Amino acid sequence: MSKRNIIRLALVGIIAALVFFLFSTPFAPLLQQGFGVIMSGLTILWVVSLFIKDASIIDIYWGLGFVLVTWFYFYSFDPESRTPRNYVFLNLHGLYGGRQLLALVSRPL
Repeated sequence: MSKRNIIRLALVGIIAALVFFLFSTPFAPLLQQGFGVIMSGLTILWVVSLFIKDASIIDIYWGLGFVLVTWFYFYSFDPESRTPRNYVFLNLHGLYGGRQLLALVSRPL
């Protein structure tokens, strides 16, 4: 079996595991919604990359994508379950993602 076929088989396995995970857990609706948030951001970024003819802007979404999904999940749950500690972790995660976003934006392409 060639190296290319092994890589293809591994990718098919990863995709199958992701699909199984997204549809078979008790948290499937919430996982699917988070996946939708990620894919929506990626689709918008892809359209932007078509207009500017530069696909390397996907790196910029890396830090921002984590922050968007974290905010989505944070605000998806019951507001009464939010504690001050949750807000601290949300802000720390936002600061880290923002730092990563700035580092990727400021680097030369």
